[in-house]
Parts: sequence; structure tokens; C-alpha cells
Amino acid sequence: MIKAVLLDLDDTLITTHTSAIYSAYLSELGVFSAKLADPQVFVDQMLQTFYHILDEYNPTKTLETRFFDHFSQMVQHPREAMIDHFNEFYLKCYPALKSFVGPRPETPALLQMLFDGGYQVVVATNPGLPMMATGQRMAWGEVFQPDYRFETVTSLETMHFGKPHAEYYAEIAAGLGVKPSEAIMVGDSWDDDMIGAAAAGLHTYWVTENGDPPPDETVRLDGCGSYSQFTELTHDGWLQTLDEQDESIDSLLALLAAHPAVFDTMAGTHDENTICRCPKSKEWSARDIICHLRDHEAWDQERLQTVVEEDDPFLTSNLDPWANYETYCGVTFSEALNEFAEARRQTIEYLRSLSAEDWQSPARDSVFGPTSLEELVRFMVKHDRIHLCQLPDTLKKVAGKAAARS
Repeated sequence: MIKAVLLDLDDTLITTHTSAIYSAYLSELGVFSAKLADPQVFVDQMLQTFYHILDEYNPTKTLETRFFDHFSQMVQHPREAMIDHFNEFYLKCYPALKSFVGPRPETPALLQMLFDGGYQVVVATNPGLPMMATGQRMAWGEVFQPDYRFETVTSLETMHFGKPHAEYYAEIAAGLGVKPSEAIMVGDSWDDDMIGAAAAGLHTYWVTENGDPPPDETVRLDGCGSYSQFTELTHDGWLQTLDEQDESIDSLLALLAAHPAVFDTMAGTHDENTICRCPKSKEWSARDIICHLRDHEAWDQERLQTVVEEDDPFLTSNLDPWANYETYCGVTFSEALNEFAEARRQTIEYLRSLSAEDWQSPARDSVFGPTSLEELVRFMVKHDRIHLCQLPDTLKKVAGKAAARS
């Protein structure tokens, strides 16, 4: 059953003339930046930086943080000066692009149906721009944030992954607390919206106004047609006919990769004292949860390697979750998250190196009985999900106790 609907913004929720506005945007930015560098050089460096951070695995820092860290070094200008430069551009020059954007007449009715139906709705736009720019396009297209209860609008500041990567969609789904097959991605770009979403395990609807057939029949597609047709299908209850399915191997890998980023978002702006405080005796703090995940990852890595390297091995499930608890106070949340993310990167790299036959390697677990490597990976995803629910609840309890004392 669908619980979340991800809607692309440009040329889906609103009319944007994407290729035209993109060219005009780069031209305007280059001219505005001429005081810093040759316009074309500046734009090329910006694009090079963004594509670099888009392809790297770093789930502990947002795209915005990584962009300005890299870009300021590339152009040899202070980081804060570059932030101010872009903010000034989006404030003063970006509004000149308004003529490229317009509303879609079907959008108000579609959004109202979705909100009335209890769906979590996400504006799943390419997070290559900050919210300052995306918010302007939304306003020009009459998709006003105060009027609609969007769960999130993806942007440079809020995301760790971007389109077309499957991890982008996995990050959104995990952040919403839904399984990928409980969400659908609706968008007009085959490469950016359909391929990554399908790989992550989401349902998909390709918006194509001219009736073009899908470019690749191997990509999972639940529907395609015009934007008006999607609105009609939604009205007729089509979303309720889409069933939940088990994650594919690609989906499992995308979720494993994305989960550390969701933990980073959940920690948000909480101070270290709140993150390291336990709600009550014999309960973990948010920092302790990440330390446990880090330790559990090392244990999982050993089990996975054993299953691949040995013939139907017997696996014990004797990991004591409190074994290293006394050492957790010696690290910060950020240190623990970085260590967990690095271990998770190693796990994913190892899993991606395996053959289809390796994924079906059998084993015997002392608790679960006969199993396989693929099922062990599914257990890892389920284990992550337990703590994805636990961590925000822990922070809420700590904050509530602090508020009660003040």
C-alpha cells in the first residue's frame, strides 16, 4: 500500500522548460561571478564540484556542506565568502528567471487529493540548488509551501545524495519511515526520476506528454502517461492498488548506504549534551545507538565473509549489545557516526563485489535456522530500521525531560 508520494518539481508539479532555465541560470551565474573569475571557468568549476560530491559516498555531511568545502578550495576563496556570494545571487539575480516557470492547472487538485488521502507528500526535486532557489520556483509555479503540508522539499541543504542515484530515493523513504515499495516516484525525467527510483525499490510513474514508450523495458515502471492521466488515476484510487514488495538486492544496497545519512539528519541541530544524554537508566543515548551500530557492523561483516568463504557455516548470534557500552562515552556522536559510515562503506563495497551465486550462499544461524547471505543482509536493513525508529524517540524523550526541568 502506498504511503508516500514523491513528486518531481520541474516540468511535473510546475512547468519549467527545464533545459532553457538551466542554460539561463548558468549564464546569469557566470555573469554575476565575473568579479571572481572568468564566467565560464567559474561555472565549469561549480559543475565539476557538484558532480564530484554527487558521486562520492559521504553520508555524514549534506551536499551543501560538501559543496562549499570543495568549491571554496577549488576557487581559492574563503568558504563563508562563497556562501555569501551564492546567497546574493539567488536573492538578486535568480528572480530574473521567473518567466521560464508557470503553474500546472492540475496540481492544486492533485495535491489536495493526496493530502486528503493521508499520503506523505515530498517535493522530490533535484537537490543541486538551495532551498532559496527551489522555493522561488515553487512560488512562481503557485505551489506555495504554507498552503501544502509537504513532508520535505529536497534541496542542497537537506540531502546527502542526489539524483539520479538510488541512494537519493532510499534516503527519502527511510527518512519518512516507509519501505521503498510503500512509496511512488512521479516525474518527467527517465534518467533522473525513473531509473534511480526503480533501483531503490520505489513504484514509479513516468510523466510523458507525447506518448513516448519507455526507453528501457528492463526498468520497473508501474505507469506512464500524461500528468493529467496521473491525476485521474489518483482520483480513481490507482495508488491503492500498488502492492508492497520485498526489496531487491539493489534496493537493499541503496538502503544500507542511505541509512547513516538519515541518522545524521535525525541528529540535526541537537547539541552534544542532548545527543549524549540517556533518557533513563539502562537506556542508550543517541550517541550510544550509533556506537552500537558501528560495533554491530563489524560483527555483520565477519558473518557475511564467513558465509561466502565457508560451506554452509554455522553462525552464532551471541553479540552482547552492552559489551562495549563503557567505552561509548569516549567518543562524540560525530566520531561514532563517521566510524559507522566508514564501516558501512566497506560493507557495501564488499557486497557489490559478490556474484549472484554468492548472494545465495547458505548458512545456519543459531537463532533463525537455515538462512542465506541475502537474508542476512535483509536482517541488517531491519536492524537499521529498529534504530531509525529508536533514535528520534530517544532525542524526544531527552528534550522533554530537559523542558520539564526548565
